[in-house]
Amino acid sequence: MGLLVIMLCLTAPTWADGTPSRPVPPALRSGTLPQVQLYEAAGDHVQAFALDSNGLPATQPDRQLYGGFSAAFSIALDAAGYIYVADYGGSVKVFAPGSSGNATPLYVIPMIAPTWVALNKAGYLFVTCCSYNEVLVFERAREARLHSRY
Repeated sequence: MGLLVIMLCLTAPTWADGTPSRPVPPALRSGTLPQVQLYEAAGDHVQAFALDSNGLPATQPDRQLYGGFSAAFSIALDAAGYIYVADYGGSVKVFAPGSSGNATPLYVIPMIAPTWVALNKAGYLFVTCCSYNEVLVFERAREARLHSRY
């Protein structure tokens, strides 16, 4: 099961002849946003693709992360670049910024069948759980301190 999660979409639509239908943002033209990437949860791993100057993803991933996933389902990044992966097989795994290869998670938050992860500006981690039919909110995402359930 492959699920595509776009963290930031800066694509420029084009006409049939390939010319942009609206201007490409100056920051993309100048290449000042190298940190912008597209992440894909791909079952047993996570892939990161760089975006080119037109905001389009590369055809091959820049890096791949194999963190012992049984079913990587969704991805979120916090402001510091930590990578949060909902592994439907039973946990949310937190990796250091830029992790790749067979990285070991810094933290593992055990739970049954997490599906979606998201973070807000205050750093709260939101996790939807199919088995619990609820949203779990963690106050300190990297410490897995449960704040509330909805």
